[in-house]
Amino acid sequence: MSRRREEEDANALLPCLQPEARRENPADWCREDGEDACVLQLHIQPGAKRSEIAGRHGEALKIRLAAPPVEGKANAALIAFLADRLGLPRASIQLCGGASSRRKTVRIKGIDKTRLLLLAPAP
Repeated sequence: MSRRREEEDANALLPCLQPEARRENPADWCREDGEDACVLQLHIQPGAKRSEIAGRHGEALKIRLAAPPVEGKANAALIAFLADRLGLPRASIQLCGGASSRRKTVRIKGIDKTRLLLLAPAP
């Protein structure tokens, strides 16, 4: 194989190797769990200036929270933020994993995946 051909092949692979060019599933942070519940993978940034959804962070939805990461305040703020944003009672949102981590798993009852996908900003 010629050197020019090798360079062309290498250049053709570059977009596949760059993270911004990867084709990610837009819904990999959200999966249905039964008929009326969904499980979310979240990346939380506590101590932000304001609480907001910041977009994607790998295979998770990134949420910035104004609450500090002290004594469960950020976890309580996350549940309150999601409940307010989705118009659901706080009791329908359960923290399933990651209580002391930025990476959290949350289960939400009484909502379908299509409604949750409206949370995330378009990539």
